Amino acid sequence: MTIRLKVKTGQAQTKIEQIPSVDQLATYKVWLKAAPEKGRANAELVVLIAEFFHTQSANVRILSGQSSSLKLVKIIK
Repeated sequence: MTIRLKVKTGQAQTKIEQIPSVDQLATYKVWLKAAPEKGRANAELVVLIAEFFHTQSANVRILSGQSSSLKLVKIIK
């Protein structure tokens, strides 16, 4: 499954919320505590997505947007 993420870093809390999408690709808004420095936010994101979709972190891959707030993520269940 591939999803689109809109990520906000440096937030007070960590959470995920699905938002309406204009196409068939599921879109989620994600709030992360980590700052976007040295891959910390991406690492926190992978763990959070894995927990949310009940899979292992190794099954979550950021396909695009490594240094962007808009990301495309692949989840293998």
